[in-house]
Amino acid sequence: MNIDDDKDVNELVMYADNLGSIPPNTALMVVTDGNNRYEVRISSDLQKSGSIRFIHKPKPGQ
Repeated sequence: MNIDDDKDVNELVMYADNLGSIPPNTALMVVTDGNNRYEVRISSDLQKSGSIRFIHKPKPGQ
């Protein structure tokens, strides 16, 4: 997924269409920002969706 630099907030939503054999649905998302690496675990079921918000903060002077 690429972030839209024109938006202040980008959002990724994990929606469960079904539960599979071992609920809830889970995912490991790896975010790379320059030299920084972040690992985020997301889960969803039929009632709740996992959501991650990416907030764009321009560097000072930009």
